[in-house]
Amino acid sequence: HVNELCSPKVDFSLSSDRDFILLNVPIPQEQARICFLHLRRVPEVQLMVQSSWLRDSLSKQTDMQGVNLLFSSRRGHLFLQTDQPVYNPGQRVRYRVFALDQKMRPATDILTVTVENSQGFRVQKREVFAPSSIFQDNFLIPDISAPGTWKISARFSDSLDSNSSTQFEVKKYVLPNFEVKIIPENPYILTTPGFLSDIQVIIQARYIYGKPVQGVAYVRFGLLGEDGEKTFLRGLESQTKLVDGQCQISLQKAEFQGVLEKLNISTDDLPGLRLYVAAAVIESPGEYTNTTLLHLSWDTKPGKTQRLYLYSSISGLFLRKGSFHHLNCLWAVSGSCPAWDPASHLSHCRLRLLLPDSLTTWEIHGVSLSKTTGLCVATPARLRVFREFHMHLRLPVSVRRFEQLELRPVLYNYLDSDLTVSVHVSPVEGLCLAGGGGLAQQVQVPAGSARPVGFSVVPIAAAAVSLKVVARGSFDFPVGDAISKILQVEVNGTPLNLGPQLPDSSPALALSLQFSLGSKINVEVRGNSKGTLKVLRSYNVMDMTNTTCQDLQIEVTVMGHVEYTSECWGHRLWVSEGVVPGLSHKRSVALSVRMSSSHPLMNQVLRSYNVMDMTNTTCQDLQIEVTVMGHVEYTSHFETEGPHVLLYFDSVPTSRECVGFGAVQEVPVGLVQPASAILYDYYNPEHKCSVFYGAPRKSKLLSTLCSADVCQCAEGKCPRQRRALERGQQDVEGYRMKFACYSPRVDYGFQVKVLREDSRAAFRLFETRITQVLHFTKDARATADQTRNFLVRASCRLQLEPGKEYLIMGLDGATYDLKGDPQYLLDSNSWIEEMPSERMCQSTRHRTPCAQLNSFLQEYGTQGCQV
Repeated sequence: HVNELCSPKVDFSLSSDRDFILLNVPIPQEQARICFLHLRRVPEVQLMVQSSWLRDSLSKQTDMQGVNLLFSSRRGHLFLQTDQPVYNPGQRVRYRVFALDQKMRPATDILTVTVENSQGFRVQKREVFAPSSIFQDNFLIPDISAPGTWKISARFSDSLDSNSSTQFEVKKYVLPNFEVKIIPENPYILTTPGFLSDIQVIIQARYIYGKPVQGVAYVRFGLLGEDGEKTFLRGLESQTKLVDGQCQISLQKAEFQGVLEKLNISTDDLPGLRLYVAAAVIESPGEYTNTTLLHLSWDTKPGKTQRLYLYSSISGLFLRKGSFHHLNCLWAVSGSCPAWDPASHLSHCRLRLLLPDSLTTWEIHGVSLSKTTGLCVATPARLRVFREFHMHLRLPVSVRRFEQLELRPVLYNYLDSDLTVSVHVSPVEGLCLAGGGGLAQQVQVPAGSARPVGFSVVPIAAAAVSLKVVARGSFDFPVGDAISKILQVEVNGTPLNLGPQLPDSSPALALSLQFSLGSKINVEVRGNSKGTLKVLRSYNVMDMTNTTCQDLQIEVTVMGHVEYTSECWGHRLWVSEGVVPGLSHKRSVALSVRMSSSHPLMNQVLRSYNVMDMTNTTCQDLQIEVTVMGHVEYTSHFETEGPHVLLYFDSVPTSRECVGFGAVQEVPVGLVQPASAILYDYYNPEHKCSVFYGAPRKSKLLSTLCSADVCQCAEGKCPRQRRALERGQQDVEGYRMKFACYSPRVDYGFQVKVLREDSRAAFRLFETRITQVLHFTKDARATADQTRNFLVRASCRLQLEPGKEYLIMGLDGATYDLKGDPQYLLDSNSWIEEMPSERMCQSTRHRTPCAQLNSFLQEYGTQGCQV
């Protein structure tokens, strides 16, 4: 107790007609400091009353009476709100602070707002004034931020004890397409010593627009100790097909007790442990996996029946707070609403907005702040957006530049009729597509089902790439959908992170900035305090190793023969007649899969999305027949659906083991692009290995031509080779000039002599010497007698003979040879014409074509394009 007055005296009077009174006794800040109230964690004050009536009428020995009260210097209430519970590094956080007084009415005091990152460092601090009692602001999370929990705190600036805070998580995540729940059949399970009843749970999976998921639920069980140590209960795992989006899993007591006995665990040892239930759901197209966890624990009460309580926790992207996660499209304060309507007891506000084009279930949250009623929170309204036919595309958080990945849009058909859908990825700068892009795949989507489509791509841009995938139905069913998304590309290089960190007592703020390597940085900090300056160098090094394959290893080899069709390409392609041993079909292939693990693993699943991604541009669909061959003893069973194959293995040993299956080609194909195969752990689907593989004599990687840190896409149609004076055709329509100046309007035109041919990875290189420069754009140093390299994909049939001369025109590339001179990729936009010999031009048949060729060389070389 302090013998100091902590407040001024307040006079009052009571009478028989007025036997009580309400008083406000303020405690000024200065007197609170004199009483040291601000230094006490839970201080007490004495409320004292002084009156002669206490001594005269109640025979008290003193005229004072008091009561002890707990004192708090907290002023009012502060509520904080963020627009999302989880953010990716590089995202912007939007937040609000609602300021209320002790009576939950709007307060207009000065606020101090602080932001701390996951390491506990303060990255922002500011004093703000919100005349509307609602303060809102935003800040950017740096790209290099470590995953963890961030905190936003706010307090009334003149009240240290009024601090309130909210937290949010920062990690790399992708918005899911469906939600998985584990629902216990009963809220609890009763057990007695030596006895354990059956445990039953329901697995439920629904898309974000409310429809049930078609797929398979993979359920596994384990025990969690008090220290968090996990023990898998092998032998209890199960896989069940979802019916109308759900299935029931029963854990029989006999099975459970049998597994416990193998681990030397009795039912009496269960108290203190928790039963771990995990369910992974894979869509029937074999596309996405979502995992949910359920923990069950026993409450120990000696001599009594034990009750099994259930605690639900959700891993990955699903959070208990917020709607399923959760992505905001509207974050606004609408301002003043009309006055209170006494008749309806309501005040109406109208707000119009256009929702983003997304199939989901939106939740509309409303909060009001009034001087008369204080803070009010409305019950969220739900708005479902749905289409019977639509397409969904899930992108990773980010990809590495020059790293091949597979885009897998999924087509959903909720109509009553089967659909034939044409799907393509629109060509875009900075993205290398199989076949050069724009080529459509024909997909059959049965009624009430979903089908994925695979597109192999390589990002070659040094920035984010804007993707667009388009799906169109047939003439009979004119359905369609389109998706536009941003593919974030990690650029190789060395960014610098600059972070001045200042003490809490300093009014200045902590700062975090990023610069590219080689930037000049000037830092100016003013004030009287001391601080620290940290410069962190963050490396983004290009790593060609497969980051998804750590402990698991997989290799897919395709043997056999594939027939191609010339109608799909417009030029001649080879046709094979071979037969794979064991398959009685001339158009057949065998896929050999070699697997190994750094340590023995049980229960693995191999998922081959497309046996081979043989895409027909104008031809019919590819049909696959699968027959499993090889080490069948390792394979528990397999499933097929269209061109998709799933193999289930009881174990994957440390030594390399091989399993194979065959596929039969029913129709010729046009474009053949790489396909993917994934081997993953049944108990931990995130533990996986993903690889690409290709058709026989085809590369498993898309063709990209690189030099230094620059690459250009080398996919697309092969170039056409024109023989000397092709069949004596006369240039009556000026077709050379049309090609050079109109379509495609070339960037360069050289007359060259081929010196030699060489092999470079997936390309053939022709070293040439320039004999005449007709036109150039970027290649300003090109002169006669200089050498230039021309490259063509190894799979193309183009042959340039050493010693012969050619007229070559085309588009500039982005790469250079070892001497720093531009090198050129030969494709369908290239003109390659063999120059006729002098003897050929002397013949009567070829005099006119030779004169026309020389006229073009003279005119184009001196005047160029006149348009």
